[in-house]
Amino acid sequence: MNTKLNQIDARIEKLKAQRAAALARETQKEQKKFFREAIAIGTWLKNQHPDQWERILLTIKKQESSKKPPPI
Repeated sequence: MNTKLNQIDARIEKLKAQRAAALARETQKEQKKFFREAIAIGTWLKNQHPDQWERILLTIKKQESSKKPPPI
């Protein structure tokens, strides 16, 4: 009886691990899709509206430089 329960518990753990791996793969696919789309949009914007592209880059650089470093 105890052996059967141990086998079931082992199977549950294996299924949980498979589920976690599948979720990680799906998340990774979604992230890759997001970044591909962002690159495509950025490329289009840079080619079609270079003046706006430059303004956006300057805004991003200002925001990054104004961020305070985390306290130690």
